Amino acid sequence: MSTESEYPAIYGMENCDEIVNDVDRATIQFFSWNNGHSLYAINDNCYQCEKTYVASNSSCTSLYTVYKWALYVFDSDNNEIDRLDHNTFGEQGFYHINLEPGSNKIKVDEITKPINSMYPFWVLMSLIVTVTIVAFSYPFIMKLIYGSVDDKEVTSPLIEHSSDTSNAREEDKMYSYTDQGKNISISVSKPVKERLKSLDAFRGLSLTVMIIVNYGGFSYWFLQHAPWNGLTFADLLFPWFMLIMGISTSISFKSLIENYTSDQNLNSWWYKVIRRSIILFSLGLFLADGYNYKGWRIPGVLQYFAWSYFVTCSTVLLCIKFTAPRYKYFKQYDTGNNNNNNNSQSILAGLPRIMLSYSYEWVIQFSILLIYLCICLLAKAPNCPRGYNGPGGISHYKDAANDCTGGIHKYIDYKLLGYSMIYHSPTCRNMYDCVAYDPEGVLGSFSACTLTYIGLMAGRIISNFTDHRQRMIRFAIWGCFLSLLSGILCGFSQNDGLIPINKNLWSTSFIFVTSGTGLLVFCLFYYLIDVKKYWTGAPVSYLGMNSILIYVGHELLAQYMPFSYKIYEQPLTHTHKIQQNMLGISCWILIAFYFYKIKFFVNI
Repeated sequence: MSTESEYPAIYGMENCDEIVNDVDRATIQFFSWNNGHSLYAINDNCYQCEKTYVASNSSCTSLYTVYKWALYVFDSDNNEIDRLDHNTFGEQGFYHINLEPGSNKIKVDEITKPINSMYPFWVLMSLIVTVTIVAFSYPFIMKLIYGSVDDKEVTSPLIEHSSDTSNAREEDKMYSYTDQGKNISISVSKPVKERLKSLDAFRGLSLTVMIIVNYGGFSYWFLQHAPWNGLTFADLLFPWFMLIMGISTSISFKSLIENYTSDQNLNSWWYKVIRRSIILFSLGLFLADGYNYKGWRIPGVLQYFAWSYFVTCSTVLLCIKFTAPRYKYFKQYDTGNNNNNNNSQSILAGLPRIMLSYSYEWVIQFSILLIYLCICLLAKAPNCPRGYNGPGGISHYKDAANDCTGGIHKYIDYKLLGYSMIYHSPTCRNMYDCVAYDPEGVLGSFSACTLTYIGLMAGRIISNFTDHRQRMIRFAIWGCFLSLLSGILCGFSQNDGLIPINKNLWSTSFIFVTSGTGLLVFCLFYYLIDVKKYWTGAPVSYLGMNSILIYVGHELLAQYMPFSYKIYEQPLTHTHKIQQNMLGISCWILIAFYFYKIKFFVNI
């Protein structure tokens, strides 16, 4: 389901009574003492954009209210009369823009007071926080009221219970033997590996918010994708999911690296990788709806998963004959070194030799990232400046042509896939009036592989370090380092750095900031769920354990009740969208919980 508004940032109204059925819109009416005067504007978030016509004398226009506006008045000879910067308008507000006679100064008068657009969101957050506190406090409140009546333990589904040993034991067996004529029985428990619940919860949280975003994101800007450069919360979810896929992949490959022999046949592993990649790619094509096969979109979310998974796993398999011997050697070395170290809890224990086992893989992954960077920064698309990666449209960044959106990224997609096979409603459309551009394009898939591989290396921290403290310190250090590196690349600026953060391009700074923040969030979840057991991960973990089924289902049923419905009330408000989106995500949480209870899980 598209989350983009059908209205551009500046929408000319037929009359001042017209209802613009969208959120975050204000109506302005321009007045001037000279009928030859016209009002122009530039949105503060529109980078190096040209002035856009807004209204003539006495006419009305709808403006997008999230960002500030610079207002300009020009005469009939295109001479600037006055300018007023940083004007803020509110949702459903009505404003008069007056050019005062004599002084020729722009004055903004508020005629109708705007509504508080954030109020519904804070009400929702308050409800969620209240329910969470009550859920966690319920056992303690009940014990305070009733005490330990009938010795029955009062529990909460959100809190890990010490009496629950289902994850700690595979089976308990009784063994008997005879000692000096006496029969003695002992119970022996076989330990099994506990499921990494924090990973399910992190995956489930990402999927939960991703569904909300795909269903409209409550129509708040921070739950929509950035128009071009920049980062919103919605931009984090897809990359976090890829990071999680890398962590899971590492866990599945652990046995291969530990038990690999030089004469081992890898055909079965290659089969699994290729099979899973084909299934993911095919599901992505299926969700793209090929009914009109001439306009069947080839790139997509699951297609990115398929490609990055294939490249990451291929890197592991191609290097296994070098990685496995080095892994065994360094593991043996680190084990002996740690045995001689009196402080086994040292941060430096086992650092960094065991991770050097994978250095051959690093060469391949670094080469992929280097190829991506060289093409992005040095290649030249026809009629575009060399290394251009701007939005095109009305932006004058590097004096690029209007159809230079994405530069070499768009050019490669047009050449390899064709104009009709890519996305035609990009996030830059309303702000920059850009041309068709696919945010999951061919070139961006190369840097997506880097993101997945970072997840793979994070998973190897879990595999190679058993101490909770060692794991969390490494997650935190790498999370902070990658986030800082992203800030350096973008110059801690939205538009002025060497490599701005940009989801549409999957820029290197975007890869680093999303992987860095993802590791920090995962570190927090790991501490709360797997270390301290303050939280079970419910209810989001239910979605995380059935992620592919829930994702495909939410895409297929997006236009069906109760997951979504048509809103007839006008004008549209954030309250309407919150009600609609919360109903949809609540249904999917209940479905995921039901699948969890009946132990129905779909894996690829």
